[in-house]
Amino acid sequence: MKLNQTLAATLIAAAAIVTAQCGGGDAKGSSGLLSLPSSASSVASDLAVGTRALGLTVSAEPEVGKVKVCKSGGSSGTFIVAGGGGTVTILPNPTVGIDQCYVVAEDSEAPLVAPASTPTAVTVTESPATLLNGVTLQVNSAGSVGPIEASTNGATVLVNDFHGYTFRFDNDAPDPPPPTGTEGCTPGYWKNHAWVGYAPGDDFDTTFGVDFFNPNITLGAAVNLGGGGVAALARHAVAAILNVANPDVDYTYTLDQVMAIVQGTGDYSGLSVEARKNLLVTANELGCPL
Repeated sequence: MKLNQTLAATLIAAAAIVTAQCGGGDAKGSSGLLSLPSSASSVASDLAVGTRALGLTVSAEPEVGKVKVCKSGGSSGTFIVAGGGGTVTILPNPTVGIDQCYVVAEDSEAPLVAPASTPTAVTVTESPATLLNGVTLQVNSAGSVGPIEASTNGATVLVNDFHGYTFRFDNDAPDPPPPTGTEGCTPGYWKNHAWVGYAPGDDFDTTFGVDFFNPNITLGAAVNLGGGGVAALARHAVAAILNVANPDVDYTYTLDQVMAIVQGTGDYSGLSVEARKNLLVTANELGCPL
């Protein structure tokens, strides 16, 4: 389940926190690694047995004196953790894998001691910035959880021996828009027929705004490529723009959509080369009307 779907559920649960001090949550995977705490009492219990160390942790629940970063969906990410000082130490550049959580900052005086330590600012930024949806969950030493809030990349929290936070970053790409056209001609067709709008001698990388080939190759060379991976994406990309350019082809995608598929941007951000190639294969094999 994508986080943009579960975020609504967690926000609804947050409303219950106000009156019942209960946290809502979803189970991200059968392991429950990214589950939010089910109650304030469960958090208090976790605080009593929680381990103290920067780095990989098995629990996504917020703990007093700690800042955690969890990833769900998409791909692993590198985070820049800034701030700290005083009694708070940080893990500056952790790489967090899918369904992993890291303690990236920790107050050495937690749990609560008297007097309470001064709050210290800690900023967490994923680099490059790929956050699509995220939540932040807060806990205090009394066991109160909440509120559950939408998170932004580069957010700053104040951590000490009284408060702790979990950032959950979700990078699942949104579902691309459904196809609309009903026709498409294959790369094999365009190897042997006249082109409209483009010439075989045009540079591939320049046409698509990418840097796939070094040295550069032409559109004519790209449509004749064999093999999989980027080569397969390239030959179907050429067929796609020729289908778009031909007024007699009712093609699935617009030119902007084809460019976004090839570049892996916009609605197609986060999709693998294979997944993007498959979108164009399906469209190019709908049937050629020419």
